[in-house]
Amino acid sequence: SEFVGRLPVVVVFDELTREDLVEILKNPNNPIILSKRYDFKAYGIDIKFEEEALSRIAEMAAAEKTGARGLVSAIERVLIPFEKTLPSTQVRTLVVTPEIVEDPEGRLKELLENPEDPERTVRFEKAAEDERRNIEEYIGARADEFKKKYGLELYDRRVALIAKLYLEDICDVNTAFEEFREMYGEIRSREASLPEQLEVDVCFDDSAVDEIIQKAIRTGESAGDLALDLATRLEYGLKLLRDRSGIEKFVINHEAVTDMEKYINDLLKRHYREKGAGEDGSA
Repeated sequence: SEFVGRLPVVVVFDELTREDLVEILKNPNNPIILSKRYDFKAYGIDIKFEEEALSRIAEMAAAEKTGARGLVSAIERVLIPFEKTLPSTQVRTLVVTPEIVEDPEGRLKELLENPEDPERTVRFEKAAEDERRNIEEYIGARADEFKKKYGLELYDRRVALIAKLYLEDICDVNTAFEEFREMYGEIRSREASLPEQLEVDVCFDDSAVDEIIQKAIRTGESAGDLALDLATRLEYGLKLLRDRSGIEKFVINHEAVTDMEKYINDLLKRHYREKGAGEDGSA
């Protein structure tokens, strides 16, 4: 007591409860789950966690009374048998269930004996959907913070793309935002250089930007290169339309990315409708 009395500041920490530990595990930025996802992906295995499994792991960690550090040892005890065995098999997906947490060795044996179990597939897909939804809800709940930090408009489609980056690249949410913003910047930079490279003036609306980024995520290609390629392939059709209609600048939307022919045809139809309406004197 005399030693404590000589300290100018004393801070008392509350013990982390099971509920606290569950929240740590469910946080998209927590390095414990991220590292395990990364480790298994290195072996070509996609790992998902059921929420009840995370709750059981938190119970194990709470029993150790070592705070958040106990989560690391708890999850290692559960997954080490799978991490040692599965890389030498053809198993490419793993869903961590409460049953696995309770009996890792027994459930590993079952998995090896019946790797194509349809029930396991259904549970994996549900866990994947729950994970995607949780990430989107996490981003949505902090939308104002992320808008201010990264200067991006956020709506459902864009939130889903950033969640996709998070899941596919195995990174924290901030890194996913940074990657998205980098691709967004590549597209806008290409857009600014298009007047010098093409004989038609074009710009991309946000729906086109998102569609290009979606394609970049899927193919691994540069978002800027995809934007340039799209504008180049559209150039001939837009020049013809410009010469017929007198339109000087075209806004490229998502449909131009997914169905270029329909995009051009719709512009032509709109032009002739407007021309016909004008000739008839109607609005």
